Amino acid sequence: GLYCGSPFLHKIHYEDRKRWSIGRELEFDVGGGMVDTFAFGGLATAKKTAPFDHMDTVNSLFSYISNKLEIETQKLFLGVHRENFESDEVLKRFITVPQPKSPFSVRDACGIVGTSYALSVRNKMFLNRLVPHEPYYNVLLDKQKGILMQYADGGFMDNLAILPVLQRQVERIVVFFNGYIPLPDMNVVDTVTYETFPSSNLIPLFGVQVEDYKFGNFNQNQVFEEAKLKELLLGLFKKKEAGEPAVMKQTLSVLENSFWNIRGDWEVEIIWFYLEKSENFLSLLPDETREELEKGMDGSFNNFPHYSTFTKDTYTDEEINLLQAYTEWSVMENKDMLLDFLKP
Repeated sequence: GLYCGSPFLHKIHYEDRKRWSIGRELEFDVGGGMVDTFAFGGLATAKKTAPFDHMDTVNSLFSYISNKLEIETQKLFLGVHRENFESDEVLKRFITVPQPKSPFSVRDACGIVGTSYALSVRNKMFLNRLVPHEPYYNVLLDKQKGILMQYADGGFMDNLAILPVLQRQVERIVVFFNGYIPLPDMNVVDTVTYETFPSSNLIPLFGVQVEDYKFGNFNQNQVFEEAKLKELLLGLFKKKEAGEPAVMKQTLSVLENSFWNIRGDWEVEIIWFYLEKSENFLSLLPDETREELEKGMDGSFNNFPHYSTFTKDTYTDEEINLLQAYTEWSVMENKDMLLDFLKP
């Protein structure tokens, strides 16, 4: 099913708004529970909850969802029908909430995801009203009164969705980094900074600060040692120089991150697929396609494979097909490693 919210608890400090100050700052607990979409947007909890252990609740919730998915999958593909009895441990963590004015819909979700302008207008008195807003309260922490909050694309804080996976302590992850920023030339780059590699999605995970907040604030996102970033970029760059897809397997120590409620002192294995040019792939293309690619920004595949989602709104069938073919080829070139990595 589809749920609103995050099961992981965050204590967020909201700074006083500039220009139209309300004269105070706010520290608010975000996350810690999820609600069904039809219940999202109410003003308060209708039933108090007993004290609970937060991480125990998270584990029970994911176990419950996993069990439900397994049952529904068996029904759909295998025709297996069996009763699902939720345990008391799970049921006692479900609470009743009041009915919202209108249910959360796909339209609302698309509107929030499409709010790429939220950061630039958040401090402007009238344009600020264009940002989606709904009441928010923390269902598992007995916040009895909802606070009107703004909602925007989660990519402003984490575009790769690695952090939620690390919250759950998943030990093997495959990341497809489909960005529009080429790898830096690691033959000349000694120190990786935002100036030498302006990837606001990747480098903050390794503790490199991003001073430009145009695309979001990612500086709370460090979960890996900084030295491992150069190791990763060197490995990916060597693959690029060899004409191969920029793919690398890496074992990383996870650092504690209290902001994201991520526990430290454990290891995760990650296979990184970084979207970068591969001469081996280009050599397999028909002559007319290669000739078009050689035209660069003047051709119909301008800047392949680094298409910006900010400056380019639509893509031709040819562009989409070429990206799809390149991704498929990259996966198949690393099939053995992936199969070994993902086996139970």
